[in-house]
Amino acid sequence: MAQTRIMFIENKDGENNLIGKARIGRVTFSETKQSIHYKGQTFERMRGFKANYRDVETGDPYWISGCKENGEKVFVEKGIP
Repeated sequence: MAQTRIMFIENKDGENNLIGKARIGRVTFSETKQSIHYKGQTFERMRGFKANYRDVETGDPYWISGCKENGEKVFVEKGIP
């Protein structure tokens, strides 16, 4: 069975590439853990300063990381209502 985890997913394909649309959701890892699947999207690892994954289909950069224990802090920092 594939491994899943709740993670923070932020699209970095915005105007300034610093703050983009973000959400928290349950992702599924590939067997090699080189790609992540979330709601029909597939993300593959990449090297970057502001992004660590890219959408395989569109090429859009994303920052995907584990959630902090205090989820409230993530929302406040990222400006998510």
